[in-house]
Amino acid sequence: MTLKDDLIAMDACQKIIDWVGDRDLATAWAECPDATWMLWYAETKKIDKKLFAECALTCAKTVLQSASQRHIIQDEDNSRLIIEVEQRCLENPTEENIKTLIFASDAARFACYKNRPTNHRILSAYGGRGLLNEDFENVGSAYETILFASYAVWFACRVIRFDSDASRCANDAAWSASRADDTINVPDIIRGIITIDVLEEK
Repeated sequence: MTLKDDLIAMDACQKIIDWVGDRDLATAWAECPDATWMLWYAETKKIDKKLFAECALTCAKTVLQSASQRHIIQDEDNSRLIIEVEQRCLENPTEENIKTLIFASDAARFACYKNRPTNHRILSAYGGRGLLNEDFENVGSAYETILFASYAVWFACRVIRFDSDASRCANDAAWSASRADDTINVPDIIRGIITIDVLEEK
């Protein structure tokens, strides 16, 4: 059975079926530009949920480091704390480490809210998806970067704390990271963690 046949059997969306075409799994995985599809496919293979956590945390860490280097995030101590706690959670997801990560990510998100202009409307706290694009045009990309970086951290935390939603939360973290900084190659991050060897073992 080809990869395309496999996707059809799994009722994958037509867009990705058409994109895959005659590609085998190794080629498709190496070339795929869609992080959402990659994480969905990895979930169907029932891979270790810790790999989803690592994807989410790496996305969050990458975008925070990028924002810090560009001097968008001014609270350097808080940014470093978040990155350090992320790594501790990945290596040792104790309740204490998770609570620390929740506090740190909430602090970063609050800093963005505190400094936002009065016309910056927030419709929903879920993944930043309720934020209006026209508001970002008024606010500027710096605020967008800060907010979505903090959401990436928050969803990374949720991967560890609620592992039943691991792939979905990893996808939300990846989406938030790419929204915060569109120069970050999220599919490459995923490929570096969920390798083709991992998929072919399943």
